[in-house]
Amino acid sequence: SFSDGTLHTFSFDGAELGNFSTGGEIFCYSSPSAYDEKIFFAGDKSGQHALYCLDLNTREEVWNFTAETEIRGSPTIWGEEGLVFFTTKYVYGKPHKLYAVNVTTGEEVWNVTHHSSWASPALSYGKLYIGGSSVDTTFYCYDALNGSLLWKNEEMGGAIDSSPIVGDGKVYFGTNEVDGTVYALDADYGSILWNYTLHIPEGFGGGYNIASQPAISDSTLFIGVDNVGVLAFRDSTSWEGEVTLTANTTVNVTAHNSGESYEINQTTALGALDAAAEAGGFNYTISDDWYASWGSFILTSIAGIENEPWPGDTWYIYINNESAPFGLGLNIVENGDTLSFFYGEYGVPDNASMVIRIHVHRP
Repeated sequence: SFSDGTLHTFSFDGAELGNFSTGGEIFCYSSPSAYDEKIFFAGDKSGQHALYCLDLNTREEVWNFTAETEIRGSPTIWGEEGLVFFTTKYVYGKPHKLYAVNVTTGEEVWNVTHHSSWASPALSYGKLYIGGSSVDTTFYCYDALNGSLLWKNEEMGGAIDSSPIVGDGKVYFGTNEVDGTVYALDADYGSILWNYTLHIPEGFGGGYNIASQPAISDSTLFIGVDNVGVLAFRDSTSWEGEVTLTANTTVNVTAHNSGESYEINQTTALGALDAAAEAGGFNYTISDDWYASWGSFILTSIAGIENEPWPGDTWYIYINNESAPFGLGLNIVENGDTLSFFYGEYGVPDNASMVIRIHVHRP
């Protein structure tokens, strides 16, 4: 119970079997975690915040790890490496950290400074994922073994109180702000794969804040939103992968409207799309209606999904999350670029219904 930092044990029929009290108030959204006949939970003894470890059989304390400020979220356990991870509250002038502690001894293994939100860290394939509070609206990925930073994404703009979840190479979470946003990031690189923002109507008295943890079932993402309920998403990314493009190499493309064939530079966005189509087994079509005037093409369909008449959904090109500056066939892509083809409303990739994402490799 958060009011007195007491851990209660109940049978399945609701009878209390015992309790262990630390005596002081703890963060209200912090829950216990269990592993290997031990249970880990936040406590507060006479103002001294700590992570406690109890033996589940004897209900006796095994160790406690003290912290300067209250423990946020719930402990995350990596059983194979014997580590438990947790965050502590940001208070100006005091240490505020993301900690890794040995589950057996309670000794610190590593820590990094972290402006914690309400969220609990997510662990996947040796990587630890966690977002920051409104003081630092950044999403982080760390090496779970040693705490080294693997990547960070500073594009969120709102407190990340939603505990992340990782699945199929993506990490999902929401932001706790009036116009809440659901994000899907690439779990390896940290780039935004898609996001969906809920904009409150003018004069609406509440907010569309997101603080709940997402859940995944049957390839569908579920997440709760204040004043809305539960939203469900199916990933719009139809293909994602890496293509290798070689300088001073050309490829031939054919305009479907005229039947004319053109030789283009392979290191353009169109050259990358052509390579991705071959690797992914999908088709695309282009029009040369603009070629005589502008030297570029119009992308008219990918995988059979065609542009709708204006102002309907259509295909748009983004390079590193920015709208491509030139027409199709004129944008040169560099090594490490991420090229995205969004299908949706004009200038609104956030709510795209289909995405082709290409990671560019240039030897």
